[in-house]
Amino acid sequence: MKNTQSEDSKIIRLMQLYIENRCSDKERDELLSWLKQTDCYDPIDSILNTHWERIMNEVRTPDQLREKELQNEFELIRQKIRGTKKLKKHKPSGLNWLLKVAAVILLLLGIGTSIYKLKDPAVTSITYTEFKSAHGKIKKIKLTDGTLVTLNSGSSLKLPNNFNNKSRFVQMEGEAFFDVAKNAEKPFIIESGDATVKVLGTSFNVKAYKEDKLMAVTVATGKVMVNIDAMDLQLKLLPNEHLSVDKNTSEFSKTTIEENNYSKWISGILYFDKEPLDDVIKELNRKYDKKVILSCKSCNQQISGSHDNKSLEAVIDAICFTTGLKYTQNGNTIIIHE
Repeated sequence: MKNTQSEDSKIIRLMQLYIENRCSDKERDELLSWLKQTDCYDPIDSILNTHWERIMNEVRTPDQLREKELQNEFELIRQKIRGTKKLKKHKPSGLNWLLKVAAVILLLLGIGTSIYKLKDPAVTSITYTEFKSAHGKIKKIKLTDGTLVTLNSGSSLKLPNNFNNKSRFVQMEGEAFFDVAKNAEKPFIIESGDATVKVLGTSFNVKAYKEDKLMAVTVATGKVMVNIDAMDLQLKLLPNEHLSVDKNTSEFSKTTIEENNYSKWISGILYFDKEPLDDVIKELNRKYDKKVILSCKSCNQQISGSHDNKSLEAVIDAICFTTGLKYTQNGNTIIIHE
């Protein structure tokens, strides 16, 4: 079985999550199922060989005195799994990480650990604190590292109880503006769906509502690395750069903007730039305390425009004017139709 590059990226991510004790039950079961396949050993070799530098990228410098021990131990693991074929030599920059990967493989395949001893402290259970912003509300949060987060309506942010101990990892759904405190030793990592955003100290906006067709990242200051596993996409964004990704087609665009309008929602301003009408309706439902329904078969228009603290009716009037659509209102329900 030969994995695609995208599948390899996903497996790497699952291994990293497992080792860091951040796997959900579904992710752990997915990794376990893959490792139990009888023909998974070549992909394991491929991942560890081909993507070594990428795997090591997130790991601290190891104890160099254990390099020879690592090579010997992992050679034994390879022989146990596949026979006597020699392991391709690497120049490790993260020995402990590979030892942990080997331990995971041994553990999940049920091979046993007599040839291997993991010299790490016991893993403690991780709990999370979740912050939520209700529909029509914006929530501001200051994290323990000094990072400021502003959550847009209908969004959530999850922090592990060990946040800022050895790493700064958070999970986000929805939209948020991050003003990240600088710490070169601890990159700030945001996971939202298939997307991972990594920074050292910068300010940027992430829009990644699960129900929307588009996800977007816009940088105000500093540099941002964006990785989307499902697309095998890795991009660096600089100040005033905007990344938009269509989750349905995997098409994306990276543009330079003169003015950052994408975070004006913090001031109550709605801003749309060629956004699908369906996503715009979802945005209106999150912002206003009324229900908006799109009821037409061919409503695939793209909407652009800025609305400064306008009423819902005023925004819908503008949308209908530019698209030629109509709407009817019954109490707190508004139906847009042809």
